[in-house]
Amino acid sequence: MFFINKSKKYSNTLAISKAKGFSFIELLVVMLVISIVTIVVLAILEKTRVKSRDSQRFTELRQLQTAMELYRTDNSSYPTTSTLNTYSIDGCRGFDSTSGTGSDWGNMDSLGRLVSGGYIKSLPVDPVNLAAKGLCYTYTYLRTGENIPWTCTKDGSMFDPDGIDDSGWTGAQKYEYIITFSTEANDLQLPLLNNTPKTYCLMGPAV
Repeated sequence: MFFINKSKKYSNTLAISKAKGFSFIELLVVMLVISIVTIVVLAILEKTRVKSRDSQRFTELRQLQTAMELYRTDNSSYPTTSTLNTYSIDGCRGFDSTSGTGSDWGNMDSLGRLVSGGYIKSLPVDPVNLAAKGLCYTYTYLRTGENIPWTCTKDGSMFDPDGIDDSGWTGAQKYEYIITFSTEANDLQLPLLNNTPKTYCLMGPAV
């Protein structure tokens, strides 16, 4: 007569069952680790994308300035803006410090001449291009005698790009134009617009 050892059979079955799967706690731990790794990776990728956008801003605006110099060589002046204190703006259009209106960045009366004249293939647009975040480009042609409410600051020194200080004195250094833009992360060695962090002035030559 043979006897079956039921306790040994049960023990073997339990061991096999444990070897085949994870407990609920173990699954939760694995899921938590995966979630943390995913969050870290996404944060690193976003940081990389932000820095890439900042580099794109600086590079394409320098290319725009190069196109403007070529235009000036042929036309003896830079592209103008249409009216007093109206800033030619890309998709963040509509801003004017005086009247609340603005003209299109690509208006044919302004920087659009660079495209129509073959000086640049297309006008740059901020990678985010959202006025609410201040992420857009502006261009202002500084006519003699026009006073814009902007100052540029670098190394503790503040100056008015239009050559007119707050008191109305017109003896300050004047520049031919001003381009403004903002970065999301990078700090650049450029004059700050109105002393605002990460918002910068790119100016044409002094006159």
